[in-house]
Amino acid sequence: MEVPRLWQCLKRNAYPESFLTNALGFSPETCRRLPKMLAVFLAVYLLCGAVTLVLRFRVKQKSLSSAAHQINTAILVCCSTLFVPLLVFLAKACVYVVANEVAPLQGEGDHIRFFGEAAASVFYMVLAFAGVLFTVWMPVSSFLRCLKAYRLRGLPHAVFDVGFGLYLMSAVLLAGYCGDRRLYGLLLPAVIGLAAVQTGGHIPEERNAPGAAPQERH
Repeated sequence: MEVPRLWQCLKRNAYPESFLTNALGFSPETCRRLPKMLAVFLAVYLLCGAVTLVLRFRVKQKSLSSAAHQINTAILVCCSTLFVPLLVFLAKACVYVVANEVAPLQGEGDHIRFFGEAAASVFYMVLAFAGVLFTVWMPVSSFLRCLKAYRLRGLPHAVFDVGFGLYLMSAVLLAGYCGDRRLYGLLLPAVIGLAAVQTGGHIPEERNAPGAAPQERH
């Protein structure tokens, strides 16, 4: 029920407080404080973008992701934000099913029966959990890969590359909260910055090792 309401809020440029509270589990207090936190994140993201551009053109620190990969990562980050509550729900559901629908252990020789029934009871939930976890892990792995290649200097680059999905959602939510579609214009400097970082190409994933980045800068 909340997804159609979310879509209607997006079309009307309204703040989706119902979706945040009922689907994502935010408290009313968190919903009231969220716009301020979103504004802070937007500012931090743009600052990381500025630092990344300086690193790109002053020390030739190339992106580790292609433009297509960045688009995919943005989509996955948006999905991951919605899926994190689902991970918690699935974990609690597995515990509930094992505790209430599987007969408890009847002694030391009952382990095979117990674990067999438990595995059969939660099999599909575990598969769903693994699928959601994989979706969440992919953006996280991209973030860690940037830190691995560029170490501390890769932190602003990782935020700028991987955080665009969060930046997009933050701009949309803030525009809805303020009732001002002009705030969508905040996407423009981010898109221009990401395109500028892509100039000169990127370092392919198979070369994203700690020793690969310095070689590219010569």
